[in-house]
Amino acid sequence: MSDHKEFSLHTIKLRGLAKFDDATNCGIDEKHEANLIRKEATNILQLAQSSDPPLFDSAGILAATDLKGYGELSGLADQISCNLEIIRHDNYHLALSHSPIADIIYDAILGFKQSRTALIRRYRNDKDHIEGLQPKTLDDPQQNLAAYFALVDYVLGVIAWWLVRTAKNHYWQTQLLIILAQWAVKLKAIAFDPVRCAERSLSDGEELMRQMLLDLEVKDALILKVRAGKDKDDKVSSDRKNVDVLDEEADLDGFYYMVKLELRRSLGNIIRHVLSDMIAADRAANGADTFEACTLVYKTGLDRISTILCSDRDDDVSASMEISYLTYSYTAMLPLLNIATTLQAKYHASPPREDRRPTRLRWRVHHTSSDDSSIQELRVDRIDDIVSILVFLTLTSPSASQAVEGLIGTVAAVSDDEDPIHQFEPLPREFEAEFTISTSEWIDKRHRMRQEHLHDPDVVPVSECPMRLGIRGN
Repeated sequence: MSDHKEFSLHTIKLRGLAKFDDATNCGIDEKHEANLIRKEATNILQLAQSSDPPLFDSAGILAATDLKGYGELSGLADQISCNLEIIRHDNYHLALSHSPIADIIYDAILGFKQSRTALIRRYRNDKDHIEGLQPKTLDDPQQNLAAYFALVDYVLGVIAWWLVRTAKNHYWQTQLLIILAQWAVKLKAIAFDPVRCAERSLSDGEELMRQMLLDLEVKDALILKVRAGKDKDDKVSSDRKNVDVLDEEADLDGFYYMVKLELRRSLGNIIRHVLSDMIAADRAANGADTFEACTLVYKTGLDRISTILCSDRDDDVSASMEISYLTYSYTAMLPLLNIATTLQAKYHASPPREDRRPTRLRWRVHHTSSDDSSIQELRVDRIDDIVSILVFLTLTSPSASQAVEGLIGTVAAVSDDEDPIHQFEPLPREFEAEFTISTSEWIDKRHRMRQEHLHDPDVVPVSECPMRLGIRGN
């Protein structure tokens, strides 16, 4: 939490660095911020250490799995995603303000521009010109805040639960938990007035750009221009490179900003990926209650190679045979199976109501060839239960695994501990699985398209593809 005061880089110690994820610019004083971070870290650690993560609970604010319920969930997830862009913009602002390393500046400017574009698009709305791009909120502001806080806690807590089981390393676990705790504090602080926070972040960024342009005019006098050497014909090259001869100390500081940015980039990708399966795209073809998401692990070929195949609510398909990716996915599938079993008992005692437009969950898991491979089916009519399923289902995808690989690479570069190597543990030899979540509206729409011959017969969703049966070479 305070490594900006002293950051260790192997044998080197750097002091007096700038702090990432600073929530004091959202109206919280430094002492209160530190207390809040400790509180959030305790809550996240408690969930991360639990053997089985709890189910999501909005305290009854989110209700049925109908168009209204999915629309409210989409709005809440979209609020978190947009507010995360404010944190991202502030962090790139910080890196650009303090690090002179060219590679960092280039990446930071790209990220700075992307987050700035997102904030302007979503928050700088002029009702006389553009209206409706701001995230949708619940009608009751207090209920919106309570549900938003609950969703932040659950998403960040579950991601922490998953990450501490994908790899084992002291730096890995402490740094990621601290970042998640800092983000929890700032995401909640922003929620009280996101428009003001976005405007403040944009204004700070504009001032930084003006200052950087002024600094460049002064700095040019301190930069040497040197020839880049000889070309392939052994002639002196006309290319010149700029060499700043007075920034050696800042170059060392730059490693701190590079590591911190990279950790946050990969971790932010995981959070945005999880939220994306809750956010409905603004298009007329499908409403917020019309989607299907599926993860499939099957064996293929003479060698029976395990392969993971996923489709998300936007019908984007990804696949991988990487052992580490399959291991990360398996780590998320185990609690997903437990959640499905828990909900099965819950809905057996209290069946879903048809007027609430229940969503269908199908799954099939077997670890050995003797396990039952029949499809289990459950109909769920509470948005809270959908959140519990969707968060873990999204973490089974290759996209989430790719972000973890980035995190592991960054931690391995800076940590003095043993590299996190648990990602190389293999799956159970006979493991195969299938998890599919389909809304009632999606099922009805697909049925109508079949009856009216409006779909391409050669195109099927992942949940109906032949790989579900496995592919065996001869």
